Amino acid sequence: RAGGRPSPVDYAPHLWRQFQDRLLAYEAMRRASDSDESAQLSAMLRREMLPLPDLLASTAPVELDERATLAEQIACLKPSAPAGVSAPRSLAGAAALSWSSPELSAARIRDLAAQLEFWSASAPAREEYAKWVASLKPAERDLSELRWAAQIDALSELDWPTLQLALATRVAAERAVAAANGQRGWVDGLIADADARRLAGERRLLDSRGEVSSFAGAQRQLEAARSSYIQSIAHSELVKSVVQLRNELVFRAPSYVEWCGRGGLQESALGPARADVASLLATLSQLNDLLLAPDPANLGQLAKLQRQLTALRERVEVGLRGDLAGVLARSPATAGNVWRMELLLSTPLVDHDQRQRLAEAVVAAGVHKFDTRPDLSSVPPLLHVVAPQDLEKLFMRAELDVGLARLAGEPRSMDQAAGNGPQAAFDKLAAAQEQLRRESNPDLAGQPLWDAYRRFGSALGGLYRQLPAGINDALSSDYRLADQKTRADQLHTLARAEQQLRLLPGFAAPMPDRRSPLVSLRTAETYDELLWRRERLISAANDAPASEIAWLEQSAASYMHQATAIPGQPVPLESGGPAVALSGPSQLSLSDGSAHELLITLTNRRPAGVNAWVVLDYDPLLLEVVASPGHQVYRSDQLSSPNALLDRTPSATLRASADEAIPLRIIPKASAADRARLIVKVLTKEQIARHEIDLTLPGPAGIDLLVSGTPGTWQTTDSSLVLQPFPNTTTDYVLKLANRSPDSKRLRVDLMAAPTFEVAAGELDGAVPSGPILASAPELLLPSGGMPVAIEFPKPAAPATPAVPVLAPANQTAEGSGVPADRQL
Repeated sequence: RAGGRPSPVDYAPHLWRQFQDRLLAYEAMRRASDSDESAQLSAMLRREMLPLPDLLASTAPVELDERATLAEQIACLKPSAPAGVSAPRSLAGAAALSWSSPELSAARIRDLAAQLEFWSASAPAREEYAKWVASLKPAERDLSELRWAAQIDALSELDWPTLQLALATRVAAERAVAAANGQRGWVDGLIADADARRLAGERRLLDSRGEVSSFAGAQRQLEAARSSYIQSIAHSELVKSVVQLRNELVFRAPSYVEWCGRGGLQESALGPARADVASLLATLSQLNDLLLAPDPANLGQLAKLQRQLTALRERVEVGLRGDLAGVLARSPATAGNVWRMELLLSTPLVDHDQRQRLAEAVVAAGVHKFDTRPDLSSVPPLLHVVAPQDLEKLFMRAELDVGLARLAGEPRSMDQAAGNGPQAAFDKLAAAQEQLRRESNPDLAGQPLWDAYRRFGSALGGLYRQLPAGINDALSSDYRLADQKTRADQLHTLARAEQQLRLLPGFAAPMPDRRSPLVSLRTAETYDELLWRRERLISAANDAPASEIAWLEQSAASYMHQATAIPGQPVPLESGGPAVALSGPSQLSLSDGSAHELLITLTNRRPAGVNAWVVLDYDPLLLEVVASPGHQVYRSDQLSSPNALLDRTPSATLRASADEAIPLRIIPKASAADRARLIVKVLTKEQIARHEIDLTLPGPAGIDLLVSGTPGTWQTTDSSLVLQPFPNTTTDYVLKLANRSPDSKRLRVDLMAAPTFEVAAGELDGAVPSGPILASAPELLLPSGGMPVAIEFPKPAAPATPAVPVLAPANQTAEGSGVPADRQL
C-alpha cells in the first residue's frame, strides 16, 4: 500500500486471497519439483501473476473474457468512476476520481493543485498572482477553486492575507468534500456547518465593493470555516485509515488463527499468544459494528479501537517474528522444526526475505513434503485416548474459530433457522465443555462433548460453504437500490455481504465478473456524493450574486445528470420538473402467459422539438419486449453508458408541447413466483426520465396447500402453513389442494404425526422421516386450472364410552385378584 492508496485487499479481498493462495501453492510446488517442472511453473507465474503491478498502475480499462487471468480480474475491480461520471466541477474532485480530459490532463490537474498550495502560503506577490490567473484556460476556470481564484483576483482592494485565506478556505472546502467520499456519514454535518460559514464570508467579500471594513467580518467567517474543513479532512482520513487497517487485519486473521491454533495454543509457546488473537478478533467485531452505522459521536471510539488494534497487531506480529527467529536458529533436525517452517511458508504472513531463508532451511533439511501432525478431530470418540489438556486446546481453538466467524456474520439462511449457526453451536459446545470440567467421571460427559464438537464443526463448515451463495443473493437484489423505499435496507445488506466477502475462502467460487458488493457499494456512494454535491450548489445559489447563479445552476445540473446516468440508482427529478415526461401503466398482468400490448407516452413540455431515446431495463430471461415498427428502442444492458445513445437513431423526435405514444409488446418467457419489473427511460441531451411497470408473470406450475376455517386461526408463508387452534376446545379446519399445472393429477394424501424425538438442525433438509399416519385420503383427483379441492379425510372413530363408576355400600369389603403389588383398590 503506497501513500495510503487502495490496495487489492481493500477492493478485491476475495481475489487477493486466491492470488496469495496460488502464489503459495506455486512456491511449494516449485520447491518439490525438478528443473523442468520449475521452468513450467515460472512460465505460469510470469503469465498469470507477475503482470499484476503493471495492471494496477495502468489507467487503461481491463477487458475480461473467459481466459482472463487472476491478475486481470483483480485489476478489473480497481476503483474507478462509474459510467456516466465524466465532469467533475472541482479540482479536488477531479483528482479524487483520477479524472482527466483532452483539455485537462492528469498531470495538469496535479500541477494546478500544487500551484494553489503555493499561492495559499506564499509571500505577497499580487502581480505574479494576477498573471497566473490570467494564464488559466477556460476549461480550468470552470472548476470551483480556479473560478474562485479569478473572482477574488478581481477584488483589487483585497489585501494579500485575506486573499490567501479566501483561496485556502475554498481549496480546503473542495478537498474536504472529496475526502468525504465513502465516509460522508461521519463528516457531512461538520461540512454543512463549514459551508454556511464559508458562504457567508465569501458573500461579504464579493458584496464589499472594496469596502475594507467588511473584510474583518469575512475573515472571521472564513477562518472558522477553514478550521472546520481541516477538521473534517482529518476525520475522513481517520475513518479511511481505520477501514484500511480493518481490511488488512481481517485478511490476515485466518492465518493468525491457523498458526496460533496449530502452534500449540499455549501462552508460553512460540508464536502469537492465543489471548492476543482472541482480543484482536473481538475488537475487529466491535469495529465492524461501528463502521456499519456511521456516527460522528463515535469518532473518539473509532480512534480508540484503532489504537487497540494497532497494539494487538504488533503483539501478534512480534510473536510471529519470535517464532520465526526460533525456527531459523534451531537445527532443521530438531523435532517439529521442519513442520513449523512449512506451516510458516504456507501463510502470507512472512515477507520475501524471511521466506527465502525458510525455504533454504527446508531444502537444507532435505524435506520436500509437508511434515503434518495428526489432527485431534480425526480421533474416534473414545474419551480415554485424549488427555483433558488436549480437549482444552480444542476448545480454545473453537473459541478462535467462532470469533473469526463473527466477523463474517451469518448468512440469511442461517439467521432464519434459530440455533443453526456457529455461535449457537459454540454455546452448546461451551456448556458441554463446562459439564466435562465439573464431571467427576469424564466418560459420562464424553459423548455429549464429541457430539457438540461435531455439530460445531458442521455449523462452521456450513457458514463458509454458504458465503458465496449469500453474497450472490445480496448482489441479485441490487435492483432494490433504485427504489428509495428499499435502498437503505439493500445498502445494509451489501455492507454485510462485504464483511462476508472479506472472509471468503480462497478456494470458494469466484464472484461474477465485474460484480462485487464493494463495486455496488462504491457505485451507490458515488451516486449519493454527486447528489450531495448538487445540494451544496443549490444551497450556495441562495443569495448568490447574479454572476454566480448561472454557474451554480449549471454545475448542479451537471452533477444531477451524472448521478442520473449511473445505472441501478434512483432517478430524482430536476428542479421544476423534467422537460420531457414519461407516463404509462404502473402494473400489467401477464399471468395468463400470453403477450400483451401497452402504450408508453412521451410528453414534451418544451416549446421546441427534441430528440428522445427510449431505453428499456428488464430481465431478458423472464421477458421479451418489442417496440412497434418505426420506433427504435434500446436495452440498458447493451449500452456501455447512457451517453453512448446520443450518436444513435432517436426513438422519437418529439414536437413542441406535444405527446407521442410508443406501443410496446410484452411477451413472458418464464414463470416466476415474484413480480418482474420493466423500467422505461427516456433520454434527451439534458435529462433522463424514468417509469417503472410491475409485471405479474405466470406462477410456477405446482400444487398449493390451502386452508379454510375460523378466520385468524392460521398463518401462511411462502413455505409453511401454521394452524393456531383455540385452546381447550375444538377448532375445525378444511385443508384443500389447488393444482396450477396444465394437467390433472391423482394423489394419495397422508396426514402424519410430527416426530416425537428431538430433531437436530439439518435433519429435515432431506426426505421427511416416516411417522404414524393419523389420517389418509387414498385417492384424490385434482383437476387443472387451480380449482381448490377439499381433502376428504375419514372422520375419526367415536371415543369409547367410559365406564360408569358404582358406589359400593358402606361397611362392605371388596376383594380382587391379579392386582399388582404396587397398585391399590
